[in-house]
Amino acid sequence: MIYFATWPWEIFINAIGFCTCILIFIYLVMIQIKEKNNLHETVNDLKNRSFHDQILSQLSKQERLLQSVSGTENNENRNLEQLLGELEALKNTGPHMENKAGKSSHPEIHDQESIDNRLGEMALYDNLYKEIVKAAGDGLDVDTISKKFKVPRGEIKLILKLKGNESYKKDK
Repeated sequence: MIYFATWPWEIFINAIGFCTCILIFIYLVMIQIKEKNNLHETVNDLKNRSFHDQILSQLSKQERLLQSVSGTENNENRNLEQLLGELEALKNTGPHMENKAGKSSHPEIHDQESIDNRLGEMALYDNLYKEIVKAAGDGLDVDTISKKFKVPRGEIKLILKLKGNESYKKDK
């Protein structure tokens, strides 16, 4: 039998390594216990929170969302009013209005062919708007209509609102 003599400093180094491992293990166990206690405290806080507080919290979230939607709607209404004003100005300075030189005061409209082209474009948009209103009447939501006709959601909502179709309110 062969016996190896261990030096006292080797025993000391092994003891330090062993103690370090035990300390790390204790530290990890304490972290787990602390996280478990925090989880229990959170659950208890939620249980102790009254139904009234939960309702108030949800109402405040919904109020913030409603204010955001209201702001967007106001911006769209301002844009619409501006566009309607520009359209009215175009009507007043249309092809029948000529300046002193005998030329149309509207730079884009010069002859009957241009007028016919513009009227054709307007008819296309009118048909598109009718199809959008019909699709909404069939129960499609704003997102689906927007994808189908490749028209922005805001414009779909505006068209439906102007046409008196309330089905756009289904959009969430």
